[in-house]
Amino acid sequence: MKRIASVAPLFAVAAPAAEPPPPPEAGWTRHVRLLTDDDRVQLLRLASNARRFAVCRAPCDVDVTFGPEDTFLFGGPGILVSAPFRLALRPDDLELEVAARSSSARALGTVVAAAGGVAVLGGGLSLMGNAVLEGAFCDDEPRCISSYDRRKRNSGFLALGGLLTAAAGLAWIYFEGRPTTFEAR
Repeated sequence: MKRIASVAPLFAVAAPAAEPPPPPEAGWTRHVRLLTDDDRVQLLRLASNARRFAVCRAPCDVDVTFGPEDTFLFGGPGILVSAPFRLALRPDDLELEVAARSSSARALGTVVAAAGGVAVLGGGLSLMGNAVLEGAFCDDEPRCISSYDRRKRNSGFLALGGLLTAAAGLAWIYFEGRPTTFEAR
């Protein structure tokens, strides 16, 4: 148990110690209303060092102070981030409808695609090895040749199954792992 406890700090995630940057002093203000069906969605301000700071969490109905160079995006725990955007200086309120996408779909698709890739590689290497060595050590013995044929067939099935699995994982990423989207109303 002592060994496990000594490794645990390697996997700990440090919480950010930095405070969000203050809003611009000579900034603009716009009222933002955030509409979404997922309470995890956050309006995030992107700092110059690529760190993200939460402005508000859904449901959100706040005045946001910003400068002309400030960049925002939507994200949150377990949610894929949206494309970055800038707020325009206008007198009217901004109502944003956000369609949050879960990050677990992309993670699952990545794992399935990677597993398929490993199967393609393993099956392909085994298939090539069996094709090169086909009957080399058998001395025309039917049982030995049959064994090589069976291994070659199984390697082909492994490679084909891996290819189909990798394709399914990539399709999953494409259709389910798309980023969070939003639309101004």
